[in-house]
Amino acid sequence: MFVKTKPLFSRKGSVLIFSLIVLAFMLVSALSIATVSVTEKRASLSTEKSSRSFQVADSGVEIMLQKIYKGGFETSPLSALGPCANGEISGTPTTAGTYYTISFYDSSDTKLDCTEASWRNKVAKIRSEGVSGNTTRAVEVGVRPLLSQTYATWNPSDKGSEITLSNGNLTITQNGTGIVRSTISVATGKWYWEYSIASPSQMRAGVAKSGASLSNIFGSDAFGWSYRAADGTKFNNGSSGAYGDTYTVGDVMGVALDMDAGTLVFYKNNVSQGTAYTGLTGPMYAGAGNTTMVSTVNFGATPFTYSPPAGFNAGLYQ
Repeated sequence: MFVKTKPLFSRKGSVLIFSLIVLAFMLVSALSIATVSVTEKRASLSTEKSSRSFQVADSGVEIMLQKIYKGGFETSPLSALGPCANGEISGTPTTAGTYYTISFYDSSDTKLDCTEASWRNKVAKIRSEGVSGNTTRAVEVGVRPLLSQTYATWNPSDKGSEITLSNGNLTITQNGTGIVRSTISVATGKWYWEYSIASPSQMRAGVAKSGASLSNIFGSDAFGWSYRAADGTKFNNGSSGAYGDTYTVGDVMGVALDMDAGTLVFYKNNVSQGTAYTGLTGPMYAGAGNTTMVSTVNFGATPFTYSPPAGFNAGLYQ
């Protein structure tokens, strides 16, 4: 057995060559990748069964990429792509007596688990093993991101004077009135991020426009929309109203900002508190603050505690 790059032109390769052209287009569209490479493991003497197995493996990659290209799996685990066990997705092409298994690998060549929800951000290689009769052959497609995603942090230049940032500008320690905004704003799309609560006290979290005051209570003007830990109320333009549960130390608050629909929904430990605000327009920043609190935000650079709602981007990034 040996590993080599598959020849561009070979006696049995016309179907594979065409499919790789389609495959490259799908990869760029679906996963935002720039390079496609194919390798194969095979015996030194090619046979009819070997060629058939390669075609089955190639068909497996195509079928999988067609699913990804159609969308709807942005925040779903690998298992949503098909029957999955031990990190391998299985399928059966139309030819009787054949089947394939698909595995996704990260940049350290570690196979991703069926439950992995952030696979789109981690995948560096897709491996398809095709089986025809008793013959198994593999096709590996290497992928490289076109552009690395830059995830938001809290902006040290856009915060109240009573706020101290640490932990790579992700943790807030506050002992006086004020708010902080994220480094990234969004005007379209669906975005999800999470807060881990260490000391809630008077914490408020939500979203803010650039015009929101950095030195006042979060939501005291028309440019901030917040959700308060102490009593579960929402606060905007100086007006408070009943909204959801209170939250405290150990709770995880999820934020789902839909800038296409103009809505904001908060989650407490993965339980939706309902739509807090409607009619939102961009650009909009993530925001947090009030008077006293300690909390850490996750804008998506590391795995979330809970899966984002269906259709939402996993994090706040550009």
